[in-house]
Amino acid sequence: MPMIKNNFVIIETANTTYAMMITPHKDIQHIYYGKKLNKDDIESLVPKRKLLLVNSLYMAGDVSYGIDDMSFEYSFAHRGDSRPSACILCDEDNEVFDFQFDKIIKNGKPSKTAAASRNSDETLTVQLKCTDKDVILRLHFAVFYESDVITRWTEVVNNTRKAISIEKLMSNQLDLKGGKYNLVTFDGAWRFSLFYSNPRQALIIILKCLSFGEILYFE
Repeated sequence: MPMIKNNFVIIETANTTYAMMITPHKDIQHIYYGKKLNKDDIESLVPKRKLLLVNSLYMAGDVSYGIDDMSFEYSFAHRGDSRPSACILCDEDNEVFDFQFDKIIKNGKPSKTAAASRNSDETLTVQLKCTDKDVILRLHFAVFYESDVITRWTEVVNNTRKAISIEKLMSNQLDLKGGKYNLVTFDGAWRFSLFYSNPRQALIIILKCLSFGEILYFE
């Protein structure tokens, strides 16, 4: 079940652990997703950096904070990260939005309106806020404990009185380091047209989820 400990957010199912961290610069860093771990071991998994990394953009002169070499829960355009971004939102002047961590919302019971959370055991939301506009980005997680499944979807809330342009908005981003993974997808636009696909990949993946999403299983 979701747990907040210091700057860590830990989600557990019967056999898996999903961990993320709120960084000092208010990014949401992805730490771990795989076989279940002891909660006290999560902090030791945070990468330690002391040397200047080539081709990395640093925040506020922090040479240990190399954006190009970090794993994120959700990434944004025009921040110096050379990898594809999960979200590109613009205003009427084509200014690209940037977001920072705002708060954690433990929702408890699943949402009745979100298909990805129906019949789940518990839900959690990581809320981010635009740095200079009243626009909110919410990363929703739904936990199916016994099935070892975590679903995700993304929500944008525009509290301004102006239109915003959504050029790109992924339901999920999952940055993985090198390793052997078994990626299982259920592709199709509607429930009864889904078909099973099992390509094997060992890449950093951005999962593009449409109607019913994609599920990642670990061997």
